[in-house]
Amino acid sequence: MEYDEDDFLMISGIQHFSFCPRQWALIHIDQVWDENMKTMEGNIIHENCHNPDFIEKRGEILISRGIRIASRTLGVTGQCDVVEFHRDDGGGRLYGHNGLCFHFLLSTNEGKQRILTQIVFNYVAKRCV
Repeated sequence: MEYDEDDFLMISGIQHFSFCPRQWALIHIDQVWDENMKTMEGNIIHENCHNPDFIEKRGEILISRGIRIASRTLGVTGQCDVVEFHRDDGGGRLYGHNGLCFHFLLSTNEGKQRILTQIVFNYVAKRCV
């Protein structure tokens, strides 16, 4: 089964729900948002995480930010914070780069949120290679 793009769930919404269903409802249904110490800390940490133009290379490691991912099979869409690509003969091709690479998702999220993003990213990445 494949989902229509209009029916996709946002990964961030699933993360909010897994953290706190009430928080999810306030944000995604009632569209109510209240800043607190935790959300301000998160904003500071995320300052450059979603800037797709902020790409850096450290030796053989390519670091990219704000990579959009989606899966019609899972019916989800979202954006990764930071992804490292390491040269690896067992990896996959990366558009615009020579050699094979293996990806490592670096998430500034904590706990279940980080695990969920990793699961979806790995699922999508396997199908893009």
